Amino acid sequence: MRELLGAGWDARAMMRRSSDSTRLSDLAPEIVRADLLEPASLAPAVAGVDVIFHVAGAIAAVDPTGFDRVNRVGTSNLVAAVAAAGSSRGPRHLVHVSSLAAAGPSGSDAPVRDGAVPRPVSAYGRSKLAAEAALEPLRGRVPVTVVRPPSVYGSGDTATLDLFRAVQRHVILAQTGSERRMSFVHAGDLARGLREAAESLRPEWRVLYLTGPEDSSLTGFQREIARAMRVRAVELPVPDSVLRAAGAAADILSRWTGRARTFGRDKVAEGLARGWLVTNDLARREIGYAPTIRLADGIAEALAWYRARRWL
Repeated sequence: MRELLGAGWDARAMMRRSSDSTRLSDLAPEIVRADLLEPASLAPAVAGVDVIFHVAGAIAAVDPTGFDRVNRVGTSNLVAAVAAAGSSRGPRHLVHVSSLAAAGPSGSDAPVRDGAVPRPVSAYGRSKLAAEAALEPLRGRVPVTVVRPPSVYGSGDTATLDLFRAVQRHVILAQTGSERRMSFVHAGDLARGLREAAESLRPEWRVLYLTGPEDSSLTGFQREIARAMRVRAVELPVPDSVLRAAGAAADILSRWTGRARTFGRDKVAEGLARGWLVTNDLARREIGYAPTIRLADGIAEALAWYRARRWL
């Protein structure tokens, strides 16, 4: 976040009333309490700002309607607030953080390229694509940059924390068969790319992919964690059938408890795809995006951050 909000910008952060603002207190002096699902609360958050970074979204849900409610409907409410603010008080650019899941998977070695037709394979991906479509009313009124990052890791990230914890227990969860290649991006590179997108020339509409400087696989990512931790980890093969069964069981548990979990059949559908590779050619040309954080360095940074806060 420091790369995104620092260096000369006056930042205003919009957060739900229930959210902890302590990590943003030194970066965003103004905190506006609002909620994407409470349309009346959004007007103070969007008024008088130059750029909106829309980074909120649901990555876990009990069922597909949970994804849709936050990602599509929430974005639609934000768009309505921006449109109501008008050209005099509203933003001059909206940067919307979507996901590679909205585009869908790649081949095993052929990356998704700029302009490819989206083919999401999960409810989460479909909801993120629907959120992008919800931005359409702003065409011709406010320039929009849609950013689709691949798997994000780094300090503060909780989605990959379980992988670090598993490796700490000397276990690498390895899918069977050929390794599925995927793109990663460190949170620092992503934040700098978002800022570059906001500060660059603003066409009416564009979709950018922001990736890291190298690809790997989920197994390879865990091997890199083991190297950073300096531990010997046993690679535990996990067949696809076991993943499907575990995903189904997780969904049943989520529905029974009413508690959303990131792992379930939706996540398994993404994990069983042939690959999640993507290029960043358009981002390099249009905003000068040049990621610098390699996996080994980024994982070491994340590990130090987790340990400093006793998350590991």
